[in-house]
Amino acid sequence: MQEAIAQETDQTVDRLTTELRSKNIRYDEVRRVDGTHIVVRNIPSDQVAQFRDIAHQQQYEGIWELSPAPGEPNAFLLTLRPSAISAIQETTMNSSLETIERRINALGLTEPTIQCAPGSPSREVDENFVVLAAAATEWWVPSGPGR
Repeated sequence: MQEAIAQETDQTVDRLTTELRSKNIRYDEVRRVDGTHIVVRNIPSDQVAQFRDIAHQQQYEGIWELSPAPGEPNAFLLTLRPSAISAIQETTMNSSLETIERRINALGLTEPTIQCAPGSPSREVDENFVVLAAAATEWWVPSGPGR
């Protein structure tokens, strides 16, 4: 789950870096601080408005929240919004569930039940699945002489 969130953050760093370069906005650094934060350092004062315009584009607006970086002049912090984190988690879980269902169904099991496992109280998101399956309806038997 954390890998999917980190991947979104890394992709945003790449997109943002490309956009800043294409608009000739100078900066010292654009990097992922952790899975949910990106720092952009040393945007010249005369280009801050252009940078803000980029950060408020539709591709970032509903996903990232822009704020000044604490203690750093002309630096900004982008924070992944909780709603975006939830959407990434849900997409990842659904994709994983579909993959497991396809693989289980390919085994020819009769009416398997595949569901998210209940998480422990300390976990924010369930990352486990429970697979209940009856006996296989067909067995693979190697073919060959005498079989």
